Amino acid sequence: MRVQLDTDCEGPLCLNDNAFEVCVRCLPDGARFFTQISRYDDYLAEVVRRPGYEAGNTLKLIAPFLKAHGLTDAAMLEFSRQSVDLVPGAEEEFAAVRALGMVPAFIVSTSYAQFAHAVAERLRVRARDVYCTPFALDRMSLPESESKELRTLVRQIAGSPLIELPENDVLSQPTLGTVAFLEDVFRHRLPAMKALALIHSVRLVSAEGKARAVLDSLARTGNSPSEVIYVGDSITDVKAFKLVSDGGGLAVSFNGNRYGVDAAEIACAADDAVATTILIDVFARYGKPAALDLADRWPEEKTAQLDLVREFNVSALVRERLASLESRGIHIRPVNDETSDEMCQHSAEMRVLLRGERLGVFNLDKGSSVLR
Repeated sequence: MRVQLDTDCEGPLCLNDNAFEVCVRCLPDGARFFTQISRYDDYLAEVVRRPGYEAGNTLKLIAPFLKAHGLTDAAMLEFSRQSVDLVPGAEEEFAAVRALGMVPAFIVSTSYAQFAHAVAERLRVRARDVYCTPFALDRMSLPESESKELRTLVRQIAGSPLIELPENDVLSQPTLGTVAFLEDVFRHRLPAMKALALIHSVRLVSAEGKARAVLDSLARTGNSPSEVIYVGDSITDVKAFKLVSDGGGLAVSFNGNRYGVDAAEIACAADDAVATTILIDVFARYGKPAALDLADRWPEEKTAQLDLVREFNVSALVRERLASLESRGIHIRPVNDETSDEMCQHSAEMRVLLRGERLGVFNLDKGSSVLR
């Protein structure tokens, strides 16, 4: 069976939230600013469900503000290369992929191109096998008057009451005030600026874009969807998950949120990429039914896990990594009504363990120098 791997980047392969980190480093009070824009994005997609609006537009919305604070293409690339923090076991995962003959392997990511390619360099994935969001800052200039206004808006957005999105969608008055302010910014003030063109220039690889990327990768390899294992973790992976699983391939969530877990066929929660590597190995050797069987039988105890991977003839290198790990737990389950809540909880715990400190960097230097 000739198979291929298509995988998301941030989450399954690296611990970064690159856009968040760039805002922290480039903007005054950048962590809070990014949080406001991200929650406004969630508000548009999940609360008001604005027609034609797709979740994940945060990377478009923040672009003019980064430009106004002096971010350049070269600075973005340098910071991306310096900041890559891979999931433990990710390099071993791609070594296993090469050993299995699953080349090319594809990275399918919403991330800005500079960062997605920096991750690909570390994992020895060819640039042409990366699908990501182009981000060209140097192609246009902004009038100084606009840059000044955008810099003022960053401070005002960060200083507004933090948007809170409760599960019942009943918004507090402070949240409604911040949302109204952002509506004015993005629907009235920015459209009057040259900076709007920068938002439109960011061709986001969001949920629909990831599904198209999978189809394009299949056209290039000549494979069918039944020969793809797709690894993701969030709402932007849901359409790619459905495309692959409906076509007979395997959709795998790695430390996914509720959207990622519920749309996947197998959920992994682990502090090491060996969990997905095991599934890739079994899928490549024996196909989807064997991978589902392994997930259904996956034990919690380490010795039993080693016995099971030996039974499935998982490669010696993968078995050795599993044996050597001092892991906080490797959980692998088929996703169904009985396992969904459990795997969401395990995944949330692993996200905090692996990424919590990185994403809680409000104490970082948030001065306005550009990616120093």
